[in-house]
Amino acid sequence: MNFNATSIEVITFDCYGTLIDRETGIVNALHPLLESKGNSAPPDEILAIFTLLESKAMSGPFIPYPDVLRQVVRGFAFEYQFSMSHEEGEVVMRSMPSWLPFPDTVFALKTLKTKYRIAVISNVDDDLFERTAEQLKVQFDHVITAQSEGAYKPSIRLFRKASNIIGGPNSKILYVSQSLFHDIAPARALGFATAWVDRRGGEETSPIEPEITVPNLTELVKLLQ
Repeated sequence: MNFNATSIEVITFDCYGTLIDRETGIVNALHPLLESKGNSAPPDEILAIFTLLESKAMSGPFIPYPDVLRQVVRGFAFEYQFSMSHEEGEVVMRSMPSWLPFPDTVFALKTLKTKYRIAVISNVDDDLFERTAEQLKVQFDHVITAQSEGAYKPSIRLFRKASNIIGGPNSKILYVSQSLFHDIAPARALGFATAWVDRRGGEETSPIEPEITVPNLTELVKLLQ
């Protein structure tokens, strides 16, 4: 598809899964808990169950993201039939601020920041993102969270909020994400340019095509330069 890098003025990112290694963070938080309860689940199983439980928790009336994570951990306890303490139920939420960026993230953000305004749209609350932002080593020009809109992606409300804050036209905004469903589709619907960071090698499919596909943020920087 046609993509004109010279028209881009603002680059907006998904955070967890695109900038932050979310999958490793989830597994590192839940695997020790499961093992302590006598359950040895492989990483792919943990991630698949997490995704289903998170989606279910987000599909009803809006609840804050820490409560989503608590529901997810309770779901694991039900799935694997173990009881847990209140402290154990907080294990994923407590671990999130320590989840690490991908190796290419900080350099890419610092490089792109020299030329573009940069922003984030994230399915978390303000406090969790503020603590994560310390890992990213760059000041974002705009931050839009699910908490600020009372909705979770793929709700188009977060993308409209970003458009209103940044200011049009939307074609000057490049949205960068690893999720076709949660991010690329609603961003495309509003006329953002889109870049899919396909870190998993084409495992996700969608009828919605991004303008560009890159395997990592290093390649995105090269393309934009």
